[in-house]
Amino acid sequence: MVRTTEKKPFTAGIITGIVGIVFSVLFPAVTYGCSIPGLVLSVKKSKTEKTTCSFVLNVVALALAVANSVTAVCITARGFCKKHTGQF
Repeated sequence: MVRTTEKKPFTAGIITGIVGIVFSVLFPAVTYGCSIPGLVLSVKKSKTEKTTCSFVLNVVALALAVANSVTAVCITARGFCKKHTGQF
């Protein structure tokens, strides 16, 4: 009898990644709160569970949230500079 030791998928990391991706466009603070712990747990659980999917989902969610935050800061700074220089 051959015994296979297949790793189970890390469902908590997958769930935090999905929640992070959903909120990354609308409310990036939720993504930071979900995806950073999900990423840390995915790295810690990589020895005992299959974490590739959760790792990728959390990294993508964080990348989208950072891009959204940087875009918002640039738009706000542009509007602030135009307001104080007298341009419309």
